[in-house]
Amino acid sequence: MADSTKELVRLAGYQNHITIAEAILLTVTIFFTAWASIAASRAAKAADAAVKVTREMSEIDLRAYISIQNSHADKLATAHKGRGTFTVENVGKTPAKDIMTWYASFLCPPGVEINWDELPRPDDITRFTKSPSAKFIINVETGTALTEETIIEIRRGEMILYMVGHIDYKDVFNTPHKTSFRYVFAHKAGSGDILNICKDGNEET
Repeated sequence: MADSTKELVRLAGYQNHITIAEAILLTVTIFFTAWASIAASRAAKAADAAVKVTREMSEIDLRAYISIQNSHADKLATAHKGRGTFTVENVGKTPAKDIMTWYASFLCPPGVEINWDELPRPDDITRFTKSPSAKFIINVETGTALTEETIIEIRRGEMILYMVGHIDYKDVFNTPHKTSFRYVFAHKAGSGDILNICKDGNEET
């Protein structure tokens, strides 16, 4: 009887060891399953990020870019409007669509603070499309004819004649962009009246 009891105790001990081993194996299995799931999730996120970066780089390479290529100032003359002519080009690889241009010119003394964000914008603007390498012209004129006194003040730097504008457009991926320009009239000996680009107010997005 005593031997039978010892055998039962021994078998019970084996059973306990097996149960503990199974519990450990189950815990390890759960751990590695969770780890594999996390690793797979991270790999999927990394793949998505790589695809996103590739797509963004492709769009940057293929998108339209509207850029100011040249500017020309008409000579300031009495009884004529001051005019700046700007040559604009789509230097990108795909068409620029829904192009809208709005611009203004105005005189002010040096040092006057101007809120450029509040420049008037027309309500009715014609939209158009330009293919790659296509150009168009923007003519910015003063609202009224110039007087001799005003011309002298501009050439002396006592008044500043600004020519400013904005070009809004979308690329073929329907992403909006903007090109802004800001120039001032100046007088250069031997060159006559010219347009100088301002330090600020010129950007392409």
